[in-house]
Amino acid sequence: MLIYAEGGLPPREDAACAAPRPFRTGLARLAAATGAQVVPVGQAGARRLASGPAVKQLAGVLTAPVRRPRFHVHIGRPVRLPSGTAAGTAVARRAVGDAWRQAARAVGEPAAGRASHGHASPPSGSVRSASRS
Repeated sequence: MLIYAEGGLPPREDAACAAPRPFRTGLARLAAATGAQVVPVGQAGARRLASGPAVKQLAGVLTAPVRRPRFHVHIGRPVRLPSGTAAGTAVARRAVGDAWRQAARAVGEPAAGRASHGHASPPSGSVRSASRS
C-alpha cells in the first residue's frame, strides 16, 4: 500500500522539487495497529514532466521526448516505527525526507537547501534506486 503521509499532493505551478510537507498521523497509527514496517520512498523530477494548469501539463507531456526530463525514485531501508503517534510520525518523516533528499540529489536538485525543518541527517541506505535519464 502506498501512503502519502502528508495527506495528498500539493498543487504547484512550477516544476521545482520540494521537500515533504508535515505528515499527518495516519501512517504512524496504521503501522502501530498492524506492526508493519514502513518503506520510505522519495521521488524527484516528476514535476519536470508535467506541472501547473492543464495546458502546461499537456505541453510538458508532448515536449518530454525532446526535453528528456530526469526522474529518480529512491527506496530506503524499511523502518519499524516506535510506539506513540508523535514519535512514529517523526521517524517516518525523517526516513521519507532522507529518501527524498537522495532522489533530489540524483536529479541535480538542491535538496540540502530545501530540507524539511532543517533536518540534515545522513541519507538512508538504498534497497533499490531507479532513474530515467
